[in-house]
Amino acid sequence: MKHKNYDVIVAWANGEQIEYYSPKNGWQDIYRDCPNFNSSVQFRIKKIPQNFAIAANVVVNQKTTGEYLEFSKFGKQNVEFYFDGETQQLTGVLLIK
Repeated sequence: MKHKNYDVIVAWANGEQIEYYSPKNGWQDIYRDCPNFNSSVQFRIKKIPQNFAIAANVVVNQKTTGEYLEFSKFGKQNVEFYFDGETQQLTGVLLIK
């Protein structure tokens, strides 16, 4: 019979980052050289956020209150925004012609 944390132990042995669940603090990284993988503790392979992009149709709207940009997923997309998956910060913009 496999250990409850078999897949996590194998991932750790292959160099992947492992986390454990603390009811007080949520998911926490394990920094020890040799974790005990106690079966009463919940472990998981740390999820690595993926970078992502969002395409939009961006146009200038001129109203009596001034000019502003309108962003829409509808219509011809003319701009693509790139984001860091971990920080959610904008990392780049591409003009789509």
